[in-house]
Amino acid sequence: MNKFCILVIVFIFISVSGSAQYKVNKLKYDYHDYTRSTGDRYDPIVAGVTSSLLPGLGQIISGEPGRGITFLGAFAGCAALYITGIVRTYDILGAGISGEDVKEGGLSMMLVGGTATLTILVWSVVDAVRVAKVNNLAWRDKRLSFDIDIEPFLNIVTYPQVSSVQTGVTFILTF
Repeated sequence: MNKFCILVIVFIFISVSGSAQYKVNKLKYDYHDYTRSTGDRYDPIVAGVTSSLLPGLGQIISGEPGRGITFLGAFAGCAALYITGIVRTYDILGAGISGEDVKEGGLSMMLVGGTATLTILVWSVVDAVRVAKVNNLAWRDKRLSFDIDIEPFLNIVTYPQVSSVQTGVTFILTF
């Protein structure tokens, strides 16, 4: 268990260091404009799959640990509500097997908790994919905002009486 906790802490630390800011990025970039490209920092498919296994993990992988922990906490809270509803419903059906008084409201807690748990699970997957796409678009702009290309140059010029060879280096600065 200790190794797992250390692994999670290291994973969150690495994710935080990515310094992606989804709240700012989503105002400038539309996830509909995203097309997969080599060199993308975040993989939307991996983010979606991991978020379906553990809600919030896809957001953490995509550089948004606070958002991911929020999804994970909400999922855990709704799952606890669902389990509490199951236990209460079982006690009602079993006529108070635990020896305590029969507790009412188990069925409604189970329905609300189960619905909320499934809603958060689906929302987490969709959000993780969107976060990965938007943060990739922002990362591309940040990465491509400054580019230096240095290439050799060779040109042969031929006139009727004279031919000339021009050599050099081209320097292209893009920002």
